[in-house]
Amino acid sequence: MFSPGDYADALLEYAAAAGIDRIVVDPEYKPGGTASMLQPMSVELARGDVPVETAPVDRPTEGAVLARAASLSKYLSVFVVSYLFYMSLSAWKPLDFFTGFVTASIVSLVLAPVVANRSAPLGVTLRRLARLLVYAPYLVKEIAVANLQVAYVVLHPDMPIDPEVVQLRAAVWGDGAVTTLANSITLTPGTLTVNVSERSFDIHSLTADSRADLFDGGLERAVRFVFYGRAAARIPTPRERGDAGEGRDG
Repeated sequence: MFSPGDYADALLEYAAAAGIDRIVVDPEYKPGGTASMLQPMSVELARGDVPVETAPVDRPTEGAVLARAASLSKYLSVFVVSYLFYMSLSAWKPLDFFTGFVTASIVSLVLAPVVANRSAPLGVTLRRLARLLVYAPYLVKEIAVANLQVAYVVLHPDMPIDPEVVQLRAAVWGDGAVTTLANSITLTPGTLTVNVSERSFDIHSLTADSRADLFDGGLERAVRFVFYGRAAARIPTPRERGDAGEGRDG
C-alpha cells in the first residue's frame, strides 16, 4: 500500500466484512507520511458508510499545515530540480546557464514553502541530490531516444501513430517523487501526463512503443532510485505488478 487511500480501502473492506459499526482514528497516524499532496486517511475513510471518529488523546497533536517557512535543504532541492529541468530543455549556451540560474532561483523562492509540510533531514536531502545527478543524464538520454522515435513516426509515410490515454498506478508517493515522475513522463516525447490523483497517472501516449516503454517502468524505477534508494529500484515493473491500466482512444 502506497497512500492513505490504499489504507482506507483496506480498512473499509475489512469493516464491511467484519460488521464493524465505527472506526476510531489516531489523529497522529499518517500512512502518507509528510506528503501534503495526499488526503489524510480520515478524509479517505469518510468515503465509506462506517462512521469515523477521532480518538481522544492527551498528548499534543499537530494539524495539517498547507504552507510553512521552508528550510535551506528544501530551497536547495527545489532549486536543483528546477535548474536541471531547465537545462535539459536548453541548448547549453552560456546565456542558458545564467537564465537557468535566475529561473530556478525564482521557482525555489516561490514554491519551496509549499512543496511539502516538513523538510527531509539534511542527510536524506543530500543523498537524494547526489542520486538526482545520476538521474539527470538518464532522463536526457530517454528524451533523446524518444525524440528519435517520434521523429521516425512523424516522417514515416504511413504515420503509424496509435494515440491512447492509459492509466499507470506508479509505486511512488510524496510530492517530490510524484511531481518528478509526472514531469519526466511529460518531458519525454510521445507521452504526456494529463492528470494525477495520488499515485494514479492518466497519460496520453502517441504510439504502442511509447506505452510499452512506460509500462516497462524505466522512468518509474529511476525516480524511485532518486527518492528511496537503490533497493526501491528493484521492485517489479508496472506491467509485472498489474498496474498498467487499459487505454482509451486519444
